[in-house]
Amino acid sequence: MGKDWLVWALCCALFASGIVFSKIVPGQLGLTDFIGMISALGTLAAAIAAWQSAKISAQMAAGSRSSERLSNLAEHRKQFDEMLTQTERDLGVVFYDRVNLYDRVFPTNRNPLLQFKVEGDLKRLEGWKKSYFSIIEYLRHPGDLLIERWVFAVMNLTGEICVRNVSVETEQVYISGYTPSGFNEENVSRYMGNLCSVLGRISNFGMIDANLHLMAESSRFEDAFEKFVIQVKSGMTQHSFRSTSKSTI
Repeated sequence: MGKDWLVWALCCALFASGIVFSKIVPGQLGLTDFIGMISALGTLAAAIAAWQSAKISAQMAAGSRSSERLSNLAEHRKQFDEMLTQTERDLGVVFYDRVNLYDRVFPTNRNPLLQFKVEGDLKRLEGWKKSYFSIIEYLRHPGDLLIERWVFAVMNLTGEICVRNVSVETEQVYISGYTPSGFNEENVSRYMGNLCSVLGRISNFGMIDANLHLMAESSRFEDAFEKFVIQVKSGMTQHSFRSTSKSTI
């Protein structure tokens, strides 16, 4: 539509040229000249009609592609939500920001200028996988165990995935008394198992083989983590152990 003025300007220029030509050489136009002019006007009209038809076809094609993309996005999002819902039922986890999670795994799908993909963002998923293996490797760390730092690393990864291991109503460690960690004294193995399953399912949905595995925590890690929870519950740290409905224990 933005170039319509150009077509009409060319038409007006053509008519103006004809008028000027007839004024410059009066009486010199014969029947053949008039037939040629009419033929030229017909050709111009046909060219304009073809241009308009092509423009309309292009607009219809663009509309069709846009409609198809929206349909693909809606169907893909629905399948993604169904996968997350089934994961919540199977594992007892909670996905608290599904839209943000979808956009992280499939960052191009909402942008009409970029290609719609059913494959997940390989760079991001590989980054999550690398973080996961760093976390489970720490379960058998031979050096000094900094459990608090480990908890922060797990929370950072689960925050990227927009998932909580337990509901906020469950008693657990609250970092600085405000942020639910998902950890209590009983669920380290369950937490790691859930995290492994969640990452595996998201990667598989994005058609990427995560090739994840679990690792049992060492007795040294278990002792250190138990000591950390006891310290939190005893008020020896800046953290607290509570649920949303109960005061700090």
